[in-house]
Amino acid sequence: MKKKVTAQDIADSLGLSRNTVSKALNDHPSIAEATQKLVLEKAAEMGYKKLKNLPLIGETGHKRTGHIVVVTHEQFVDASYWSIVSRGAVDTLNQAGYNLIFNYIKQTDLEAHLLPQSLAPDCADGMIVLGTLRADYVRDLLGSGLPAVYIDAALELAGSEWQRDTILMENEESTCRIARTLIGQGHSRLGFIGDIHFCRSYFERWRGFRQALEDSGLAPDPRCCIIDPQPYHYQQLEEVRARLANFNDWPTAFVCANDRTAILLIKVLKERGLNVPAEVAVSGFDDIFEATVVEPHLTTVRIHKEALGRRAAEQLLWRMGHPEHPAELIHIATEVIFRASTGERR
Repeated sequence: MKKKVTAQDIADSLGLSRNTVSKALNDHPSIAEATQKLVLEKAAEMGYKKLKNLPLIGETGHKRTGHIVVVTHEQFVDASYWSIVSRGAVDTLNQAGYNLIFNYIKQTDLEAHLLPQSLAPDCADGMIVLGTLRADYVRDLLGSGLPAVYIDAALELAGSEWQRDTILMENEESTCRIARTLIGQGHSRLGFIGDIHFCRSYFERWRGFRQALEDSGLAPDPRCCIIDPQPYHYQQLEEVRARLANFNDWPTAFVCANDRTAILLIKVLKERGLNVPAEVAVSGFDDIFEATVVEPHLTTVRIHKEALGRRAAEQLLWRMGHPEHPAELIHIATEVIFRASTGERR
């Protein structure tokens, strides 16, 4: 069992007296701000459990609020994927002495450009934007002036003018590997399903798919690639069913932008009397729980979701202390998982 960190441990680490550390932890007015800042930072680093209730000192010497705002779309409230990502961020920031304020943005908020009141500088010290929000609304968020980290972002924000810390999973190479494997199994007519204009991640997966075809001397067949924008980004059955309604000349394999789309595709293929994977192989991305419930089990790319949240939190803590450094684009490693939906590998 990990040893509980005490005030004496902090004192020993800093070469201070236990009395000084105790006073600093209890916000005693006799302790200089520089000393209190030193003690609190060391306490956060060592995982001192009582830190979350203490006042914190910012880089400028002013007391921080101790709050981090998380902004995400209301559609992610019940999504198991994002709840796991959030858990990683919450654990890391709690250990550093911060409380999190979650703001679930409604569609009406997006349209009216209504920002959470908790984004005021005197209410929070930083912000994590969880998942993709509309580009115009994200630009509104930037006006808060808070240090911020984004987990994924709208494709529209992917240009050189986007100078904000962004955390992504590795998308391109893993999707390329799946497509290459399918080609190696003899598939020469592959399709792709996903709203590639929605977010950076989907577009990177599309790029990986195209790279695999190019490497094999193939070209994407526009008749088999469903990539145009849709309100629910092919994550609702009716959208997938409608776009496949007129399909007759099927590709022998589909690579999908995410697992939910792939699972819906398998359902539609079965409705049309097609066998997966004997007639049409299918792959997804994310490795959500349902990927091993659907039959056949889904070939996918495993995202280390909790690690994604932890890394975003770590980057925000670093960014709050280094506001002058250039923005960073960070990719977290993924893992390709081959299952029955793509058949036997050769």
